[in-house]
Amino acid sequence: MARKNSRAAAGSGTIRQRPDGLWEARFTYLDELGAKKRKSVYGHTQKECRQKLTAAIKAVDEGNYKELKRMTVGEWLDEWLSTYCVGLKPNTLATYHSRIEKHIKLNIGDVKLSTLTNTMVQKFVNHLQGIGAADGARKLAPKTVKSVHGIAQGVIAGRYCRVNQLKPG
Repeated sequence: MARKNSRAAAGSGTIRQRPDGLWEARFTYLDELGAKKRKSVYGHTQKECRQKLTAAIKAVDEGNYKELKRMTVGEWLDEWLSTYCVGLKPNTLATYHSRIEKHIKLNIGDVKLSTLTNTMVQKFVNHLQGIGAADGARKLAPKTVKSVHGIAQGVIAGRYCRVNQLKPG
């Protein structure tokens, strides 16, 4: 009797539990230059890890996978606006775009997501509030600060940092 092939399909990834209890999923893909890359995603449960693996492989298949280590806050904000804000009312979209361009990208847009820390975000909010600024520095209205902080928190911390825990300090 012939033996069944029990191997997974090439490129589907593997999942294992590490000795520290965290689940790790590994997958390989070809980058823009055709080089073979191996990446890992992590989760606290096997289900969470499998979902992250599926999402990463889907992004690779669709051609939109970009390593978060290389992505900047500004690039992620552009991605967020074009992908997650579809179907919003025009005024809401215009407000988000304005706040992102005038405040978030101007101050922390060049920061790589992998190096973003809680302290950087807090310094950004302090800057918007005019705390610690020299006399005569422009202070934003509290409602504007709350709006910008809400967008930044929702977009940056809400999406990225849940996956790749925002570093303290």
